Amino acid sequence: MVLYGIFAVLFVHILSGKVDFIRKHNGKAFLASLAVFATIILQMEKGLTILLEEINLLILAAPIGVGLVLIFLGDYFSEKMSKQQYRSFYHAVYGLIVAGVLVGSSEIAFLFLSLSLMLLMMAEYVRKSDGEGNVTLYVKKVLNKPVKEYEKRGYVASFSYTAGMLLVILFLPIKLAIGSALILSLGDPAAAVMGKKFGKHKFRHNPDKSLEGSLSMFTVSFVSLYFLSIPLPMAFFGSISAVILESFDLKVSDNLLIPLFAGIVMHSLAI
Repeated sequence: MVLYGIFAVLFVHILSGKVDFIRKHNGKAFLASLAVFATIILQMEKGLTILLEEINLLILAAPIGVGLVLIFLGDYFSEKMSKQQYRSFYHAVYGLIVAGVLVGSSEIAFLFLSLSLMLLMMAEYVRKSDGEGNVTLYVKKVLNKPVKEYEKRGYVASFSYTAGMLLVILFLPIKLAIGSALILSLGDPAAAVMGKKFGKHKFRHNPDKSLEGSLSMFTVSFVSLYFLSIPLPMAFFGSISAVILESFDLKVSDNLLIPLFAGIVMHSLAI
């Protein structure tokens, strides 16, 4: 699926330089590519039969359905929420969806994240394009509302988070993967919201971060890991490592690094 996303982006990019309609309506072009993708999957009867036998469709369909609803409601939420509220809300919901799917099955979670990464590749291309179609403008409005300045030049947070969680699922035990997802989906938004509202003691190494925000992130992360029955030393050091990493102004997205770093720290204590 990820490879299909790469090929679709390259194909639309090449055609955009030659066909004016596709350049202006690249959002619709990607919708057409998704229809082709669905057709290809449906034609692969043997592979599809094996896939349907291996997975619980409800576990896969539920997060996809919730995700589609949130996408369609994105325009409404972007008008009703502040930039930080909008960002934290989608950050938390997406992370909880990933954690929920992981509880059901790591294989389905990997499939869901692969599908998400494919869609995000397409959405990111549309967001940065100069297209003017209805679908293109809608994608730009939904994605551009919560982005930070550095993400306008790079990738939205969801893209980095999805890539990070794919790596976590590949290399770490399932419980630690769920814990890493909870740290980022609950702890990180808590730091942003509480830090913005109550953050009075700024860090010298990064004035955009505060002691109040970091304490909120640590508390929420630690409690989340505790209820997940992760041993206290692992929960403590996993949470504190994520907080320390989040407090720095990194050149690489913390949405990619936090789940990886916290998961590796916890896993090193389990060895």
